[in-house]
Amino acid sequence: MFGMGSSLGLVSVIWVCLLSGPQGARAARPSDAFARKLSMIEHPDWIGTPINASLGLDSRLPFKEGNDIPLSELEHVGPEFSPDQVHLTMWTEDSMLVSWATGLGRIGVASKAPEPYDPEEVESLVEYGTEASTLDQQKGGVQTDGATVQRLVYTYEYGPADGAIDGEGTVYQSPILHHVLLEGLEPGMRYYYRVGSEQYGFSDVYNFTMPKREYPFVIAVTSDLGQTYNSSTTLDRMIQAKPDIALLAGDLSYADAYWANGTYYFWTPGPGMSYFKSYQPRWDTFGRLVQKLAAHVPLNTIAGNHELESIVKQDNVTYLAYNSRYPNPQYPEKINTEPDLPKYYWDQKLLPDTGKFFEPSISNAATSNNSFHSHNAGPVHVVFVNNYAPYGPGSVMYKWLEDDLKSVDRSKTPWVIMLWHAPWYSTYDGSYKQIGEMQKDMEPLLKEYKVDLVINGHVHAYERSTPVFKNLPNTCGPNHITIGDGGNAEGLTYFDGGYVDNTTSTYSQNLCLNTSNYFYVPGYTPTYSGKGYIDPDVPFCYMSQAPYSDFRDPSFGHGEIILLNDTALQWKWNRNMDASDAFYDDVIITKNPSDECTDLVLDGKPAVHANAKPWVRSNPAPGPSSYGGGRKILRRQQHSRSRRRV
Repeated sequence: MFGMGSSLGLVSVIWVCLLSGPQGARAARPSDAFARKLSMIEHPDWIGTPINASLGLDSRLPFKEGNDIPLSELEHVGPEFSPDQVHLTMWTEDSMLVSWATGLGRIGVASKAPEPYDPEEVESLVEYGTEASTLDQQKGGVQTDGATVQRLVYTYEYGPADGAIDGEGTVYQSPILHHVLLEGLEPGMRYYYRVGSEQYGFSDVYNFTMPKREYPFVIAVTSDLGQTYNSSTTLDRMIQAKPDIALLAGDLSYADAYWANGTYYFWTPGPGMSYFKSYQPRWDTFGRLVQKLAAHVPLNTIAGNHELESIVKQDNVTYLAYNSRYPNPQYPEKINTEPDLPKYYWDQKLLPDTGKFFEPSISNAATSNNSFHSHNAGPVHVVFVNNYAPYGPGSVMYKWLEDDLKSVDRSKTPWVIMLWHAPWYSTYDGSYKQIGEMQKDMEPLLKEYKVDLVINGHVHAYERSTPVFKNLPNTCGPNHITIGDGGNAEGLTYFDGGYVDNTTSTYSQNLCLNTSNYFYVPGYTPTYSGKGYIDPDVPFCYMSQAPYSDFRDPSFGHGEIILLNDTALQWKWNRNMDASDAFYDDVIITKNPSDECTDLVLDGKPAVHANAKPWVRSNPAPGPSSYGGGRKILRRQQHSRSRRRV
């Protein structure tokens, strides 16, 4: 343990080693950055079709239409029922879910709506084996049981207010979606597979390796991905990491960034504008874009706000597209593709005067499909929860999380990583302390059961915290990482002033000096009061970088977790604007070796680094002149251990 050496005379026991040196410094932009072409980065023995498109500007994109890859670049190739959108989902330590689509997603006006496919007329077949030339095992067929074979279609119906075509609403019919569970797989073994049917043909041969408990163990992470050229660059960088598994903390396709007629909606309000709308064909193009990663590496996900897609004309059902396409092992004995039914809450619990969507502690499993799930992969237990589902102590998700964390066998999975979409710890203006009620309810569980790392998205920027608990650095809390910078067309989190501690920002002034009026909890977020929660024991805002914030930068990129051994991991963050092997943030994080917890406190009050002061009206301070230019890192301590290279 080492002291901070600050003028406050504090002693810090924060188990983070901040690295310096060439990889820690700002990396130069490669000279050919604007001339690159999108192409698949080949993993050894990987077989697949690259996405070919010209790469435009690869740094910060403004809020405007046109950032997405043209749909023509992501069209279905081949006969109508040839398989595409192939992706893997880690299910259990010895099973893998294989998913794909056949047929085409079709959209038309309500008076001439396309007919749905009959999913019973095709089969769902996976041929696989340990040699590419000998796929001697089969799983699936015509029959479905809901446990190991699932096949379905779905319909989206929108009214004229959600994006009319010739004055009419629209109807979308999905392709046939297939899910087949391969069981009895051996950790560490490479498997080759193809999907399809004898009737309509098979896909190319892909391969994956079942995760094994060995080090180093590599996890690629991203969030808020979308379908821009930056998104594709992010996926290529994740492929280059050669990960054992990949994780996505919500907001996948951004299909709901478009009206139901296909036109971009962002910041374009109009008569009868509805918040919930979606252009469903963008779920199909997203599936084709991520296939270059997800057909070879299991990609587990959790829903974000862009997966809600409430359908007013279908009893306000939510998560229909997401759950149909990306089921996760909430209950491993069932491939759960059912949507959520928030109409239950609206009938029973909605309080219009506060704008509440539903109560945080209400208990109803029918509204939590795919909202919480976990799996073991090698040496890590990965846990997903949905911050838009009921999270209070009386909820199904809370009870499940407590039981799940309690059951972790640390001798088998010494690492526990949690993901949900919107962050508890972020110092950007956007969504600042938006889900404080969830933090108040659930954070004690993370501390009690020693969760090691938390991954979030939602804020379209990057930030890494110290180990933290109740808004203060604490050696018994996990590090929180916001990585909502995957590349989506909405752009990066600039808002009015960028960081909430930018005292020159009118937005930040209104937010931080009027906390009694603070009211920014989206209507689709569970809330007790409609106003959120403000911790009375710590300042709501600081006039400089908050004490728990160690590094932040609003740039597109991805993260890599390299588990080095049972007690240390390496975290690396790569920006798309830099060379693929240059990591703008690169740290070693070690576990707290004892059960003793150390806060930064001084005279019984929260202590902060020398220049962090709470916001006050009479004591204004200049904010940062920019929020993208420098390396914002607080050097709390230097660990004596030399850097471990992977």
